[in-house]
Amino acid sequence: MFFNPIFPEQYEKRIIKHFNYDQYKLATYSKEVKTLSDIFLNKKIIPDYFQKEQFLRAYSFYYFPQNYIKTKYLLSIISSIINKKKKINILDFGGGPGNSTLAVRDFVKEKDYKIFYFDKQKEGYDFLKSIDEDKNIIRVDINDLEEKQDIIIFSYTLKETGKNIMNIIKKIKKNIKEETIFIFLDAPDPEVLKLINNIKKEFIREGFNIIYPCRSGNCPILKLKEEERTCYTQIEWVIPNIISEINRKLFFRIKYLKFSSLIVSKEIYPINYLFAISPYIGEKGKGKIFFCSERGRIEFELLKKEITENNREFLNIKRGMAVDIELPLIKGNKFRLSKKSKVKIIDRIV
Repeated sequence: MFFNPIFPEQYEKRIIKHFNYDQYKLATYSKEVKTLSDIFLNKKIIPDYFQKEQFLRAYSFYYFPQNYIKTKYLLSIISSIINKKKKINILDFGGGPGNSTLAVRDFVKEKDYKIFYFDKQKEGYDFLKSIDEDKNIIRVDINDLEEKQDIIIFSYTLKETGKNIMNIIKKIKKNIKEETIFIFLDAPDPEVLKLINNIKKEFIREGFNIIYPCRSGNCPILKLKEEERTCYTQIEWVIPNIISEINRKLFFRIKYLKFSSLIVSKEIYPINYLFAISPYIGEKGKGKIFFCSERGRIEFELLKKEITENNREFLNIKRGMAVDIELPLIKGNKFRLSKKSKVKIIDRIV
């Protein structure tokens, strides 16, 4: 798998040029980002926030690069499937300013492709076209979509659509193939996790396979206490200059990109792997990690005196990693690794 965690410099330059970036207005930009962040944290997101230029600017400066890289990461997980296609159609539902649209375009640009962009906020599409004029990116009304799609992306739309997402998916399914891949990317919080779990169960009922990251038919995390109800992927990245400057005004640094996700398809089967839902947790004389498996939430521990070359990679596991662990049949929900247990972090799941 190839994944580049760097936001393309040409996009950063185009965004800066579009908004006439002025370093002396950095405090203003940081304040706009803080205001938009507070909106995103609310239960209900304003559906037309891009109509206000300060919010479109804040999103483009700060969230655009983050969500571009998150999308590229999810695409890289299924790169072996994408690479087999010579011609490909992609629907970006809720494309916004185009971060996911450009991410998928950059991923398939060597192919014969069409990207169908849908978003009710016209301002997002106008911005996208101002920084990139790719004629293969086509704005559509979801009701008028006729061509069959190979990949359908829902990027940060679940909080806006809520339970209506089921009706939207049902409508879009009229334009899918047997091998169509659905990708959901969204915020790492319990509300989104609950929506993703409901979406997943509906897909399972219709014969779809869960590719990533859910290994259990029903999310075991939702049963835990409120403070433990988190399940997300976190990836390292190279922070763009403009975000670094805004961060200095906000007094924090985004070391990891964190997000919830779901990838499903009918005719694609993932390898059997464990999804880390916690980082390595060091304790006296041992360490442990919680995983999501086909049987639910499982805990693995490794005594420090049992660390060998076989299992040493257990210490490097971070939340959101796919892992292969060679071990005997598990009878309960807790297992202790031995010196012979082989642990491998994997980056290819299909």
